[in-house]
Amino acid sequence: MTVPCLIDLHHRDGICQRACKDKTHDRFLLREVARDMIARLQDFQDKPETVVVMDDVLGVLGDHLGQSPLPLKAVSHGGDAVMNLLGLDYAPSVPQVFRHAKAMLNPRGLLIVTTFGPRTLGTLKETLYHTDMHHHQGAGLRFMPTIAPPDLAKLATQAGFCNPVVDAHLYRAHYDHCFDLARDLRAMALGNALKERCRRPLMRSHVKTLMQDYPREDDGRFGVTFEILTLVAHL
Repeated sequence: MTVPCLIDLHHRDGICQRACKDKTHDRFLLREVARDMIARLQDFQDKPETVVVMDDVLGVLGDHLGQSPLPLKAVSHGGDAVMNLLGLDYAPSVPQVFRHAKAMLNPRGLLIVTTFGPRTLGTLKETLYHTDMHHHQGAGLRFMPTIAPPDLAKLATQAGFCNPVVDAHLYRAHYDHCFDLARDLRAMALGNALKERCRRPLMRSHVKTLMQDYPREDDGRFGVTFEILTLVAHL
């Protein structure tokens, strides 16, 4: 049975190319998640010496590996560890990512994968849904789908990994306007790459409704939550 690809790969390439050219915005979320992933390597008794980095389109994880206190060497295959920084969401086939990671690992190798959890941008999704319903009497696919922790662990097990552990961490950010959030997401190559994504632009009236309905913090800004799931498993 062939599973259809939900990702518009050409559009995804364009998102990444534009993000690589953007040198003005802070990729804060990628930096924080990359630091956490590398810190986890230090918790293992048999610390990895060679690491395969998958789908690091902006080079953030590779840069932080070079700054790690551990003597880590980046390799293209045969690694003691494979790491994937928020790449699952844009993979044409998630099971294939795990199979590819397994093929690049040494025996008893370590897998560390991060991806977005269901609570990511939850308030924004709900508010934008109601905005779409108000203006269009129907909601479009404006966000990438996410995966639940049990499903992430199950996929790793099915690919042949052992003892998968998934934990969740919430990152909070605050913005003056939704346009500021949009710019940060573009700079981190986190745009919507679904084939069936909503093509309707957000008109000025839609943005006005969104900003009016979105719950504000005490300082008047609006906060957003990113839920990051981290999977750790072994061969």
